[in-house]
Amino acid sequence: MNDMNRMGTQLSLEGKGFRAEFQFQQAANSAEHFDATVRLILSASVAGACIESVASFLSIAEFGRLSDYLDNHLLSLRKGARLDTGPFVPMELGFQLEALDGDVDADGEGELSLRFMANVGLDPDEETRVYAGVEGAIDAAKLAEFAAHLRSLVAGIRSPRVEGAA
Repeated sequence: MNDMNRMGTQLSLEGKGFRAEFQFQQAANSAEHFDATVRLILSASVAGACIESVASFLSIAEFGRLSDYLDNHLLSLRKGARLDTGPFVPMELGFQLEALDGDVDADGEGELSLRFMANVGLDPDEETRVYAGVEGAIDAAKLAEFAAHLRSLVAGIRSPRVEGAA
């Protein structure tokens, strides 16, 4: 059993006034892909709303790409660089996450803004995806911790423990 299955398949990222919950289930026919949904939950003091994406596939490689995207963005902010990294968008377009500008010192302390967009469905009349989302501030340390959790999940999936091994 790998870390992804053991942990109950949920990973959360807490921002200021919102929380993003990533829920993963291993796809029935693939050890390399997961069914994923993203829930964007606005705190009651803001609006008390919840937005949930449609289910889509995410590959193990995409978990790694997301972790790298976040790490690289944080590193650029720590160095004082202001670059436009554009959004992270997985292949199946289930969500979009964009790390924006912020103030992060060399020790990784500070905050930045994140923009999340969840694919909430397909407009059948227009045959186009519809996205809804949230943009808000997050502590850089929380984002770095989230990226580290993603890396741990990837490592656990790629190196599953042998049952019965100590």
